[in-house]
Amino acid sequence: MSAWQIGSRPPTPKPPERRTREQTAGSRQGTQQFVNTLTKWIPGDALAVYVTGVTALHAQPQSRPSVPLLVVVAVVAPLLVIGGAWATGKPLGTPTWVSAGLALVAFGIWSLTVPFSGWQRWSLISGNQEGVAIGAAVAALLFGLFAEGLVLRVTPAAKRATAEGA
Repeated sequence: MSAWQIGSRPPTPKPPERRTREQTAGSRQGTQQFVNTLTKWIPGDALAVYVTGVTALHAQPQSRPSVPLLVVVAVVAPLLVIGGAWATGKPLGTPTWVSAGLALVAFGIWSLTVPFSGWQRWSLISGNQEGVAIGAAVAALLFGLFAEGLVLRVTPAAKRATAEGA
């Protein structure tokens, strides 16, 4: 989901489906549901800008990972979410600010895994790429659970009921 969409229509958790043993989801459906839980918070617009910037920098001879690019896109991600909400003309409420914060955290976790990202300037990150990748995966898993729970707590009950009925 793009950061713009996250701001204009913050994602709402879907209630878990009740199934009998015969109706249990296959491994592919379960995996897809898990991936969707994580990726709906990642600001796609900011990711596209970041990947393009990192690729352009990496193509230059003797270039180094850019911390300023990392910081700029980390700031832009929540601004895109807020901009998406602002564009609807509705007041900016708590769900918008929460979504903006979640976009920032999601970008931070994701950007840890990007080769030649600004994080690679720190020896702790660049010298432990395998550990960082595993740590980022665990952080993404925990983030998805936290984000879902947080949105349940800050989204008005009327909006949740409408989303669940859709």
